[in-house]
Amino acid sequence: MRWSSGSAELPHFTLRNRRFSAVDSETGDAYFVSPRSGDLVVLTRQELADNQVRARLRPLGVDIDVTPAEDPLSTLAPDPGVIPVPARDAEACRCFMHRIALPMRLSTRFMALDSLAWHIAGLHPSRTLAAREALGLLRSVGEPPRNQCLQTSFMQAVFLVRHGVPLRLHVGVWIPTTWMHAWVTVPAEHGGTSGEWLANESEDRIAHYQPVLRFEFDRPRA
Repeated sequence: MRWSSGSAELPHFTLRNRRFSAVDSETGDAYFVSPRSGDLVVLTRQELADNQVRARLRPLGVDIDVTPAEDPLSTLAPDPGVIPVPARDAEACRCFMHRIALPMRLSTRFMALDSLAWHIAGLHPSRTLAAREALGLLRSVGEPPRNQCLQTSFMQAVFLVRHGVPLRLHVGVWIPTTWMHAWVTVPAEHGGTSGEWLANESEDRIAHYQPVLRFEFDRPRA
């Protein structure tokens, strides 16, 4: 399933596909990520003005006329640090993440990312947690390996959706390299704090990556 409009209303979550561009200030090259294949697309100034290039990129869901990428740290709220959780719940979270690791590895490899996000947004929450409590459980699992960031981010999305927690799944690129990274944020909902918390990694790990693709999972408004 592909939702070309960029948004989908599902029973328990609203899903939006937000795309951005990141530009190398020295060369003028523009960086995009396909919301379907997850591939990085780099275009020169000349290619950006070529209508044939635009037509070839359309099946990949790459839109050249998008807004510039944001600073990945600009929306972050002060990190809450270690969040204590009951040992039994932490163990249940670890077992859950272990159980879905292989299916998610195969899904991120063989499914279109926007279709995978749509299927996750359609999951029925089995239990409702506050964002802070869900964050504590995810962090109890330990920081994910760098080379499994996309798989881990979608695993975290499954966990959060199953527990009724809104989230943002980001994919960024480190200009001028072709290095990419994926991470998840959740809304900071504690003590009047606004902004977002990183799900399970440090700010240092995302500081150099400009997010050019974002899947937004939100609870429908009452």
